[in-house]
Amino acid sequence: MSAAKELSGVLIISPRASGEKIAGMLDTMLFEPVRIVTNAGEGRRLLSDDSFDIVIINAPLPDDAGYELALDAAENTSAGVMLTVPHEVWDEARYRVEDAGVMTLAKPLSSSFFESALALVTATRRRLAAAEKENERLRRRVDEIRTVDRAKLTLIERGMTEPEAHRYIEKGAMDARLTRRDFAARVIAGE
Repeated sequence: MSAAKELSGVLIISPRASGEKIAGMLDTMLFEPVRIVTNAGEGRRLLSDDSFDIVIINAPLPDDAGYELALDAAENTSAGVMLTVPHEVWDEARYRVEDAGVMTLAKPLSSSFFESALALVTATRRRLAAAEKENERLRRRVDEIRTVDRAKLTLIERGMTEPEAHRYIEKGAMDARLTRRDFAARVIAGE
């Protein structure tokens, strides 16, 4: 389970001492740091200032029912979001937030059920992080291809053939010890 150490932290938004109780159910070796706040306003501030992998909202909060905060966290961060609500409002809460990817749990929670739900949210968060990383790699690759193609077009406009332009960029990047993208950017800039 050492892979779980990749997580950057947990934010618990919960009224009063119940936040400490939830924190006590977390394996502190896997989830660190753990931040606890007691209202939605402070939770929103922390979510905008810091990055968390898991957000646990124990509703209702003194200043929010918890639904809007859960939606904000799911839509504006890449964190896995859990919302715990009283059993009587579980159906309504689930209906309001599940399309955003928020896991909704009815209270009271057994520690084994909470741990299972947390494991599911954690696994989902890891898959999302891997997808984000791959997305970024593909974005950089597309940017490189676009830049190199623009540089080739610039060289073709100067009288080279496409194979000559390709070779010029490949050899120039190698000789200058630059990436193809960086060398192509120099060609575009006229250097």
